[in-house]
Amino acid sequence: MADICVYYFSIVDRATGKVRSSKQRATLEAISTRGDPVLESRLVVDSSEVDTDGLLTSRQDVNSYIDAIRCEIKTLMLRARSRELEAARLGESDTERWNVLCAEIVELMTRANRLHELTHADRESVERTVKNARLTVVDSACSRMT
Repeated sequence: MADICVYYFSIVDRATGKVRSSKQRATLEAISTRGDPVLESRLVVDSSEVDTDGLLTSRQDVNSYIDAIRCEIKTLMLRARSRELEAARLGESDTERWNVLCAEIVELMTRANRLHELTHADRESVERTVKNARLTVVDSACSRMT
């Protein structure tokens, strides 16, 4: 799995003939046949969140700020998990790439935990989430970096 950039895009409303913004984000490839990308709306997501047509599927029902934060946490966790799987496949065959992946895992998990703290005032809840993350590569990455 890999990171993919998705964007909102402008389209012409068939009924009114006016230009409007899409309600769903898509990859640049998918947008090329639908309209023009709004580059300022760039969002990096895991490839598992994009369907075969290049449309973002994981954020359809975002109705509040909290929902958006939860979606972002999920995306960060998926991206960290993808890197964990890649690092596990590498083993010790490519130490430089393995170190980069581990550093990215730490960064992604740190960002996810910070966002989690915004939605959960209970500090113990955050600590439980971190313990249950199952990112064993993070532990070994930290030990190899020190």
